[in-house]
Amino acid sequence: MDLEIKKKQFGVKIIPRGPNDEHVVIQIITEDDENWFDHGNSFSSYWIDDLIDVLQETRRYIQHFTEADIVNGRQYGYKFKKK
Repeated sequence: MDLEIKKKQFGVKIIPRGPNDEHVVIQIITEDDENWFDHGNSFSSYWIDDLIDVLQETRRYIQHFTEADIVNGRQYGYKFKKK
């Protein structure tokens, strides 16, 4: 059974590893101009907690070492702080 979970920019496909293999693998998908793209990279569902840990550590780094990139009152991500 294939399943897609999507937010605004990123999503995942949850799919079987192969036609006769029901092990779950995850593929990250991205959106651009209302089109979704599967980049063909998948990983075992065993590693989902590791991915979550990496993304949480990334968020903590960004919150501590960068500043909001704001133009005309709108935030466009983050940028490195000037030294």
